[in-house]
Amino acid sequence: MKFLLIEDYFLHRFTGEYVCEGSLVTSTCYCSFKTRQWWTGMLAALEVSPEQLPAYRESGEAVGKLR
Repeated sequence: MKFLLIEDYFLHRFTGEYVCEGSLVTSTCYCSFKTRQWWTGMLAALEVSPEQLPAYRESGEAVGKLR
């Protein structure tokens, strides 16, 4: 099971990749804007593993080819 924002879901549908965009995912409080890493303390509290989250990408970074 993957936990996605709606934007992540659309990226997955368009490309087949599970990715998130950095400026949006920081609003979830389980990613640190400074380190650009998942916040392990928050994930542990939510009982979510990093494998259940999409890969982190910077704004404007290519995600994949359109299907």
